[in-house]
Amino acid sequence: MNSRTEKLEITPESSRITSGATLPIWTHKVPNYGSFPTLQKDVSADVTIVGGGLGGLQTAYLMSKLGKSVVLVEARDVMSGESGRTTAHLFPAVDDRYFELIKTHGLETAQVVADSQRAAVDLIEKIVKEENIECEFERLDGYLFLGPEHTTALLQKEYDAAKQVGMDVEITTAPFP
Repeated sequence: MNSRTEKLEITPESSRITSGATLPIWTHKVPNYGSFPTLQKDVSADVTIVGGGLGGLQTAYLMSKLGKSVVLVEARDVMSGESGRTTAHLFPAVDDRYFELIKTHGLETAQVVADSQRAAVDLIEKIVKEENIECEFERLDGYLFLGPEHTTALLQKEYDAAKQVGMDVEITTAPFP
């Protein structure tokens, strides 16, 4: 255990809060984190969002900004799944790697993915500013590390692909700047 996580005994009550075996510090240090009342009656709305993670919350927010009435439903607590345990490091990289996207779907599609990733980070920054959200949003560099099973050839392939889709990237070596 470290200062960021605590071991959690999985119980019916705790599984309502999180789907994982550890809890980030913010889930139990913030009063009523993610807790909202259960629907007590039928409601009507222009849009129903199923899922209270980052995607669901952002969709609900954007729909409400467009003047739509929104109902958001969540099986557990809001932000109780993977979104509640995120590091919140926003970076326009993709888990499946840009070189794989280019190989599988072509350069044009990979560029659309890269553009959408950048636009998503820009949108979050805009919302933080417009709503005056105190969340310590800051643009920082991100680093892609090689796992012990990878070679520098993989990093080079991803670097080349990231350049192709318009990412501002560079290769560096430890120690970091």
